[in-house]
Amino acid sequence: MRRSLHAGLGTLVVLMLAAVAAFAAADGRTIEVNGHGEAKAKPDTMLLSFAVDAKGVSADESTNLLTQRAKALTETLKPQVGDKGSITTSDFSIQNYGAPGPESESAAAWNCSGMISAETPDIASVGKLVDAAMKAGAELSTTQLGSKRVRSGLFSSTRVRTVNVSLQFEVQAVSADQCTRTAFALDQRIERAVRDELHGNGGVSLSAFRVTPLGPRRSFHESASQQAGTVFDAHETVTVKSADLALLGPLIDAASKNGASLNSLTFTLSDDAAARTEAIGLASKDAQAKAVALASSMGVKLGPALRISTNAQASPQEVYGMRGGRGELSMALGNAPERLVPREVGYNAEVAVTYQIE
Repeated sequence: MRRSLHAGLGTLVVLMLAAVAAFAAADGRTIEVNGHGEAKAKPDTMLLSFAVDAKGVSADESTNLLTQRAKALTETLKPQVGDKGSITTSDFSIQNYGAPGPESESAAAWNCSGMISAETPDIASVGKLVDAAMKAGAELSTTQLGSKRVRSGLFSSTRVRTVNVSLQFEVQAVSADQCTRTAFALDQRIERAVRDELHGNGGVSLSAFRVTPLGPRRSFHESASQQAGTVFDAHETVTVKSADLALLGPLIDAASKNGASLNSLTFTLSDDAAARTEAIGLASKDAQAKAVALASSMGVKLGPALRISTNAQASPQEVYGMRGGRGELSMALGNAPERLVPREVGYNAEVAVTYQIE
């Protein structure tokens, strides 16, 4: 009886293992295919990016001149764009191409350097802020646009645009102690000068500090521009969006007369929902046709779809230029920008499908 029971249990285990193996085999019988779809349409929107630059002997002069040029450019382009487009500004920056600073002492063995970060919502005041910081002993590192959220009510807040200014300083001395003491005093002087210019409308803090023994390297003073005097170069990007493609030539001409150079030109669709839907549909049909053909050629029956994934992205026409030089854009436009004919743009879609086979 016991031997019969053992035999029955053994047969049951074998049958269960066979069923599991059959299920695993069936579960692993799949076909994976990829489909591609592309939908195109005539573009109805263009984006033009203009670079506005202004140089001055001080940071305040360059930013004031830049503000005037950007405003003049905007006022010139706005009547042409009208209600069919928009004009925005971005990418504000200012760089110092000054004469090299004083040479370090030959006996110096230690180098202390630091970075001071200041933030202000007033672009017009950035020049004075940089001038004050440099008079206190700092060097301008970078400037960039940012934003922060400010409380506008008891339970509400709003996001405002800010300018982040990075200032650097460097001190060399014969000992690490003397170097850090001198650098700390310099940091305090720079921060006070910057705070006075902010008038409570912003913030300033020491964001980095390093103490290193001097090695065979050049300081940032030595790598600065060797030209005589100090030159500041302020830069801003003005982007024009228009639904009237016939304005391409007039907009470029107007910007050029106002001293701006063209960075890039993009033709795209104002609403790409239809193109995206069509591209995904074409990619799905392509994947399904491939799966049917593959199953037929292998002599198997196509089952249900187990996994489906898709990736769709816009494919605008983009032409790039070079600030102050001749790039792809200037060669494409030549002397007659209105001759640049936009090609069809739209959406590319990829669909990946895993089918079960029977």
